[in-house]
Amino acid sequence: MSGDLGYDALPPIRRARGYRLYDAEGRRFFDMYLDGGSAILGHRPEHMLRSLKSSAAKGLWAAFPGKDLPRLKKAIARLCVPISGMAGKRGYKAPPSVHLFRNRERLLAFCASAKLVDPMTLSVAECRSAVERGALLLWRPFASDFWERLLGDESLEMPEDLRIVPVIPVPGDFAPWALFSLRRIEETPSCDYGNEDPISASVAALTATAVHDLLRKVEEPGPLWPSFAEEAVSSLLWKRIGPYLVWKLDRDSYALFRASALKRRIVLPPSPDVPAIIPFSATEGEVQSFLRIEEEFHGNL
Repeated sequence: MSGDLGYDALPPIRRARGYRLYDAEGRRFFDMYLDGGSAILGHRPEHMLRSLKSSAAKGLWAAFPGKDLPRLKKAIARLCVPISGMAGKRGYKAPPSVHLFRNRERLLAFCASAKLVDPMTLSVAECRSAVERGALLLWRPFASDFWERLLGDESLEMPEDLRIVPVIPVPGDFAPWALFSLRRIEETPSCDYGNEDPISASVAALTATAVHDLLRKVEEPGPLWPSFAEEAVSSLLWKRIGPYLVWKLDRDSYALFRASALKRRIVLPPSPDVPAIIPFSATEGEVQSFLRIEEEFHGNL
C-alpha cells in the first residue's frame, strides 16, 4: 500500500528486516506503520522471498497463464471467509467473486462510482453511511470483533453488492489489489468483471504465498502478540481494535505526536486516517518506549 508518503520523514533506509528499518548510519527504527498494513508479516518474509526467487529464476516475469493466479484467488476467498459467514446472516447467499487488478488505480477506476474507505477509522455515522451507499470497504485481518458488530447491526441497511478490498500482505506497489464481492440475492447474477488484469506470474506466486502465510497466522491458536503488548490499550489518543491503534487525534495534534515518536525512532502512519499496528514481534522495550511518548503527550494535552 505504498504511495501515501508514509515513510517520507525518514532518512534514507538501507535495510529492512522484520519490523525494523535501518538507515545508513545503522540506526534502527521500529515500524508501526507497516506500509499501511501490507507489511504486517514483516518487510522480509522468507517464504515470499523463496517463492519470488524460484519463479523469477524460471523467467516467469510476464503474465503467463499458470496455477498461481487461481491459487491466489482461492487464498483471498479463504482469507475473507469470516466476512462471508457474517454477511451470510444478512442475506448474502450467492457465491462470492474475487477479481484482481494490477494496482489500486485500476481497482478504483473500475469502481469509479464508489469510494474506498477504511471503516475502522470512521465514526459510527460515517461508517453506516459508507456501507449503505455501497462504498468499497478496506478489510484488515485480526479485527473480527469489529466486523461482527458492524455487519451484525440489524438496523444497518445493507447494499445489494457488498464489496470488500482486503489488505494484501505484500509491501510495496507491485502486488495486485483484490475486490471481494458478495451479492445479497442468490438469483441475482454475479458481477461480470470481464477479463482479468494481466498479473506477472512471479508476482502472482509470491502474493499467493504471502496470503497463505497470513492465513496460517490468522488460524494460529493462542495469543499472537506478547502479553506486554496488551498494555497498549485504548487511551485518549487512540482506540485499539485487535493490533490496530485507531487515532482520536486531529491532524495537527497527530502531526506533533508522530514527530515525537520519530525522535524515539518509532515510525507511525502519515496521517490519523491510517491506524498504527502493533507488530507480532514487538519487544517490551519498544512497546514501553511508545507508551512513554503517549504518557508525555497525554500530559501536555
